[in-house]
Amino acid sequence: MRCVPVLLLLSFVMGCAAAIPRPVRVDTAEGYTISFPGQPDSLAGKDGPVDFRIDAARTPEEARFEVAWFRFPQSLDAPERAELLLRVERGLFGGGARVVSRTQPPNDKDRVDLVLDLPLGRRGYYQILYPNPRSMLQVSAVGPEGGEWERAVKPFFRSLVVKNRAPLPAAPVQASLPRDCHSPAPGHDGCLTERAPVLWHLLAQDDGRLPSRD
Repeated sequence: MRCVPVLLLLSFVMGCAAAIPRPVRVDTAEGYTISFPGQPDSLAGKDGPVDFRIDAARTPEEARFEVAWFRFPQSLDAPERAELLLRVERGLFGGGARVVSRTQPPNDKDRVDLVLDLPLGRRGYYQILYPNPRSMLQVSAVGPEGGEWERAVKPFFRSLVVKNRAPLPAAPVQASLPRDCHSPAPGHDGCLTERAPVLWHLLAQDDGRLPSRD
């Protein structure tokens, strides 16, 4: 009789451990490496003049860990980088998202970190940065709030290594987006005034462009 609780406990522990798969390191030709919590799928190609690569892995809880890389046909100057960064942020705030936190390193205006509450009880973690004036990285982890998958978020982001990232010319300081920007209507002052460019649509969660591992 005493073996039953032990077996139940063992089953519980094994079930919790299985919620976060073993990390899989991806070393890309595009100049960055990162460790995914599980085996990622990859998609690469061109969308108009923009080269892209997207790697994404799902956990058993249906959380999605993703890295998207974009290379532009020409270098962006500091004002252009600042404008695109802001447009990508605005693209995230549509559909009922609420800003939990937004941080930007004081010595790195070409990077922003976001935490968002999303519809259907999900939470999203995002880091957007420029490795150089001709490329952008968008790193994200999205899943049901409070799940085991969130234990893998910090290791995932900390594992990102961008090779040879040189300091870029300083971009203008952007005003923080309002923290109450959620469910905005088009044209709402300070919120979503336009959808992000084609870059963001490549990153749309569950857009069907990556093969399912289900």
